[in-house]
Amino acid sequence: VLLSAFLLYAGFAVAVLVSRLRRASHGYRDSERRFRDLVEVSSDFYWEQDEALRFCYVSDAYYPMTGMRSENVIGKRRWELPLAGERGKMWEEHRAALERREPFHDLQFPLLNSRGEKRWFSTSGKPIFDDTGTFRGYRGTSRDITRSKEIEAALLASEARAVAKANELETVLGAVPIAVFIAHDAECHRITGNRAAYAMVGVDETANPSKSAPDGQGAAYRTLRNGVEIPSEELPMQVAARTGTPVIAAPNT
Repeated sequence: VLLSAFLLYAGFAVAVLVSRLRRASHGYRDSERRFRDLVEVSSDFYWEQDEALRFCYVSDAYYPMTGMRSENVIGKRRWELPLAGERGKMWEEHRAALERREPFHDLQFPLLNSRGEKRWFSTSGKPIFDDTGTFRGYRGTSRDITRSKEIEAALLASEARAVAKANELETVLGAVPIAVFIAHDAECHRITGNRAAYAMVGVDETANPSKSAPDGQGAAYRTLRNGVEIPSEELPMQVAARTGTPVIAAPNT
């Protein structure tokens, strides 16, 4: 009887233990699922790498984004993916950081998707260590930054065109035999001109010929009308900049 009771108790205890372990296991899986859901809400996809820096998990969002299949990614290192562009200094520095088991942030690189199109990604990751301090790989998140890269490239191209046009205009103005002044702000604190303009007021081409420049920053010359110096706020350039209307000045004497 005692043996039967003991076995019954032991069986009950094992059942309770198994039940608790199952609940703990379910709780762990739920926590892991919540963690991944949270990560994927704040990024485009989540990934994990093993001790050899090979991908062992990539969240589902990655595949339709790139057109790749899991066999194209799982088991490969990041630099073994179809990168667009040269594997230069950036990748050498990244691999060195991984060998030192350092976290990394905002690593930007282009990939070729299944259609041969370039897609830009920003990725960040942290090393994983177990309870004994043994390195177990990396985990992290990535974002598709293709749109921002396209906007950046468009802005750089627009800036390059503007610089080219400015240089062209400067060349044309330099050849014009009449004085041309350009105000760079509505207050005319900074004015530049062509060679004829600097020659007319008798100042060096590196000087600021503005009569409205802050103290000590303008060139030292006088502008007269009928032998009387004209106040800076009444000069044609300053009036035109302030009012936004053309000003035709009478000849000075």
